Amino acid sequence: SIGSDEQTILEHFRKDAENGIKELLIVQEVSKKENIYVSDEDIKQELARLYDSNADSTETILKNQKKLKTLLENIEIGLQFEKVKKFLIEKNI
Repeated sequence: SIGSDEQTILEHFRKDAENGIKELLIVQEVSKKENIYVSDEDIKQELARLYDSNADSTETILKNQKKLKTLLENIEIGLQFEKVKKFLIEKNI
């Protein structure tokens, strides 16, 4: 029935959201404990990598400060995940 399909979908999204939040909290805690931070230079390099081949997209985003702020926050979170993952792999944790 349609109702049970909706429930299945909602349960899937709920589990994904819970897992995402748990991952974020773990990354934030490891970052604090191990002093793993994302620098402005890290963010600039990632922006350059993302938009290297598409200058028009870069201009469009730079014109819209709200989108830029969200993009920068997402880049920072992604880079923090990568740095913590690298740290955990290097330490065999």
